[in-house]
Amino acid sequence: MDFTDQEYEEMAVQVIRTYLNKDFSDDYIRKNFKFAMYRMINKAKQLEGSKPTGVKSITEGDVSMTFENASDAFVIDDEIKALLPSPYIRMY
Repeated sequence: MDFTDQEYEEMAVQVIRTYLNKDFSDDYIRKNFKFAMYRMINKAKQLEGSKPTGVKSITEGDVSMTFENASDAFVIDDEIKALLPSPYIRMY
């Protein structure tokens, strides 16, 4: 499934909002965390374009390749964490 640039952006905004545990507006996230969004969207596009759907591992002779799950495209990894502030703690 190919997503539009707008859909990629909306997914990145939602993932960042959830990670930060703070109800920032979409505009605030787009303005203040644009580098994290950029890296997340590029990673998702690369992952989508580089792996056949549903394939987790391929072995041919001595060569073995394992692909990340499609759900890993919008995960806050260490690179993205470095571009974001620490998550907020909710006290309720």
